Amino acid sequence: MTAPDEAPTTDQPAPSPAPRRSPRRENQPDWTRLLLALISLLLLLSLLFQLTHRPKYEYLVSSPDDLKFTEEISTLGAQGWKIDTCRRATNSAGGASYECILSRPKLGW
Repeated sequence: MTAPDEAPTTDQPAPSPAPRRSPRRENQPDWTRLLLALISLLLLLSLLFQLTHRPKYEYLVSSPDDLKFTEEISTLGAQGWKIDTCRRATNSAGGASYECILSRPKLGW
């Protein structure tokens, strides 16, 4: 039995004090919302830039000689041309050659 001046003991631990929060000022911005708004603005500006500054292309139709096909196509590739399509075509005299359509982005806006 406990003495009258002693407090009864319990098996429960003492409650921990609540964490202290720093007081927010009324005019202080919420950094999470500010960051989200900034990211949204940057994404919107990026989308608008891509929609208004689409690259323009120029096209070239080339009929490289059969014997120099690889050399001519390599030369055009070094100039920035990309083959979109190539086909074997025949002419009215019975001769055959390649017809290639090439494209590349125009420089500048």
